[in-house]
Amino acid sequence: MWAPMLITFVSAGLRASELRGLTWRNIDLVRKTITIDRRADRKNVIGPPKSAAGWRTIPMLDLLVTELKQWKLRCPPSDLDLVFPSGAGTPIYHANIVLQFQEPLQIAAGITRPKISRGKAVVNKEGAAVMEARYTLHCFRHAAASLWIERRVAPKRVQTWMGHSSIQVTFDTYGHLFAAMEDDAATMAAVEAELIGPTAHDREAA
Repeated sequence: MWAPMLITFVSAGLRASELRGLTWRNIDLVRKTITIDRRADRKNVIGPPKSAAGWRTIPMLDLLVTELKQWKLRCPPSDLDLVFPSGAGTPIYHANIVLQFQEPLQIAAGITRPKISRGKAVVNKEGAAVMEARYTLHCFRHAAASLWIERRVAPKRVQTWMGHSSIQVTFDTYGHLFAAMEDDAATMAAVEAELIGPTAHDREAA
């Protein structure tokens, strides 16, 4: 379950609550889309998305389609038809995803930082620093947005896929990445001009 969950987080940009409430009817493996129309809160109560903008349809990578097809064959049945059910067939509690998936994954990969408590580093009985996961579940959502922006997805589309209530939220959160893309484009245009010289259009304009 953890592999398809990770790919869903990183490639589709879902909030943890949205992933926890995701059902198989929300997954269209033919059209390659995920439709968000519900979420599971911290008490596992299923309800509507966080805001009106949370109702959205997100395209899926072929990699994710393949993973979900395989996972669907192994997925335990649940009354809610959940894509990622707990062993009891209910939505997985947020804390359990953190303890069973997020933290072990990062610790195994060495993506850690010293654990701090009351301003001091926590140490074990041997005096060695206790390490904890560096990133939260929400960071997976940021990773998805960053990948889309790197592939030059239009800001308005990023807003829609992320379920942001306004384009201002998108720019406030990821404006620096959009700016970096613009700088990169200008840099590449300058390099191209140096390599091939002025174009016919440039000569006519001159």
